[in-house]
Amino acid sequence: MTTKPPPVETEVGSLMANVLALDLVELTEELARNAIDLPAAATMVQRDFKLTVRSFLALTVTVDLDAAPPVTLTLAAAPVEADDVSSAFSLCLSDDPAAQIVLTCYAGQTEYFDELATDLALSLHRPRSAVDLDPLLPLDPLVPGLSGLEEFQAAYENRGVGRSMI
Repeated sequence: MTTKPPPVETEVGSLMANVLALDLVELTEELARNAIDLPAAATMVQRDFKLTVRSFLALTVTVDLDAAPPVTLTLAAAPVEADDVSSAFSLCLSDDPAAQIVLTCYAGQTEYFDELATDLALSLHRPRSAVDLDPLLPLDPLVPGLSGLEEFQAAYENRGVGRSMI
């Protein structure tokens, strides 16, 4: 008797979620290491989101460490006006409340993010509760690049000075 091979994953959403998950792991590792390959990792993530979300506009990865100003990496082909964003979803990539890493994908049309967001959370071994299908839409333009780094560094430098005085 022959056995059937296991079924092959044929849903594009699940396959793309796995690809996106791998890219996001690499991107967050680069952010954590402050490594030189951050631009390459960011480019892969942006490319794969463009392939997955038809009206993709921008992607942000926000790192918010305990009582320091957040740092946000924005991936977009060009600045995106807030009025152009129609829908979004967010996914919390970390379990530590003192070190939150949140990914938010923005689109120009109302997208059906439910399946992609859920598949992405599963691929990253995140609970369904880590997904927010209705985050606040941006009030200001989304400008490509890294923002908040100066304030973040200044906050940590001030903490170091405070500790050295004790």
